[in-house]
Amino acid sequence: MRILVTGGAGFIGTNLCLAARKKGIKVLGIDNLSKRSSTKNLPLLTKAGVRFIRADLRKPLQSLGNVDTIIHLAAHCSTPRSFRKPVSDFLDNALGTLNVLEYARKRGKIPVIYASTIKVYSDTVNRLPIKATRTRYTLLKEKTIDERFPIEPGSHSPYGCSKYAGDLYCQEYWQSFGVPTVVNRLSTVFGPHQHGSEEAGWIFHFVNSKKQSQPVTVFGTGKQVRDALWVDDLTGLLLKQIDKIEKVKGNVYNVGGGNKNSLSLLELIDRLNRKGGKPLAVKFDKTRRSDLKVFICNLSKIKRDLRWQPTTDVWTGIDTLYQELP
Repeated sequence: MRILVTGGAGFIGTNLCLAARKKGIKVLGIDNLSKRSSTKNLPLLTKAGVRFIRADLRKPLQSLGNVDTIIHLAAHCSTPRSFRKPVSDFLDNALGTLNVLEYARKRGKIPVIYASTIKVYSDTVNRLPIKATRTRYTLLKEKTIDERFPIEPGSHSPYGCSKYAGDLYCQEYWQSFGVPTVVNRLSTVFGPHQHGSEEAGWIFHFVNSKKQSQPVTVFGTGKQVRDALWVDDLTGLLLKQIDKIEKVKGNVYNVGGGNKNSLSLLELIDRLNRKGGKPLAVKFDKTRRSDLKVFICNLSKIKRDLRWQPTTDVWTGIDTLYQELP
């Protein structure tokens, strides 16, 4: 088997490529290497036997040889950046996904597994009734969000819109052209080989800031809640979807840590400060546009179809990441 991983030198891409190589799968990674962190990951990938090509998905892909499955991870994942550079966000996320799907269609309907985002639900979720405790927000009605939750126009950030365009194109290429696609709407993912910032990768950013005695900015109250997924659990799911493509093709899944692995920013700060040393210096600023107050994935569908669920507790993952960072 030979798989193509777009964004292969990024955070999730690096972990997926390494996991696939351990299983003896041949891997071709492509990346535009626009991020310094991706360049840093390249030596590790090359050592593991990953063949790598620098490519810009804003342009049609050229022949890459025989490929059995494409895992499309390449994207710009910053909501604030999408407000600053909406055209660039569209080209990377929407047009890039269309080019991947066209490549798959023209070369024998290669299966495509797409990393979408929970940001496709965006401000629609914020209109749900919530209550606030001292440390977190809690949904009053729907405790978790499943794939049937309505996605309304006019409620997205440019980032949520561009990713949803790719999400819809995947669904249409399955319905219209028979290209086997799977859409995974990802919540927070964290783990090794990540280089997060205050714009994306918030768990890594907070953990690394504590280790480096650097301040962090909390936008809003800090009570915002996400369900967090350890990256090894995600790569295990993606490899399982490759093997079970006939079972999962045409489906959309919400993928995260689930209710048991949810946490708020304030809860993470408290956990890190209990590790001793200098407390994390926190500055509070106004809430950013299109930030979700609380989102927890309902995992019932993915559990039913693939008997998959997270195995790494969120706090175990955070402690592991804290220990491994210099």
